[in-house]
Amino acid sequence: MAKKAQSYTIGEEIIIPAIKEVIETVMKKDSEPVLKCIPLTAKTVQRRIDEMASDVEKTLMSELQHCKFSIQLDESAFGCSNILMAYVMYYCQSLILSQPVLHICNTGFLSALCSKLQGKLNQFFMIV
Repeated sequence: MAKKAQSYTIGEEIIIPAIKEVIETVMKKDSEPVLKCIPLTAKTVQRRIDEMASDVEKTLMSELQHCKFSIQLDESAFGCSNILMAYVMYYCQSLILSQPVLHICNTGFLSALCSKLQGKLNQFFMIV
């Protein structure tokens, strides 16, 4: 669901009814016991996506603390606000990897943006 950028309610709206139809039509069984075991509510899907994102961030921080890396900053304007994206490139297990690290939107002056970037980078690279 997340990879396809679909609404998190798609599980409740499409997947659960499809599974129910298959169980009742093909297997000729009551679908309720099976459907109760499938956690596809929007809150459950959101929580799982958040857990995966947190794990990816922790893994990236761990890798960056033990290798050399470079940071690329990309500044652009989006509507009335400035956007600053930070990407990190690093070498890990014979692979050169690139990851977006953070995204900052700020409508203030460049000095405020730089100050916020400094704080975000310090926060990101703190040892947990």
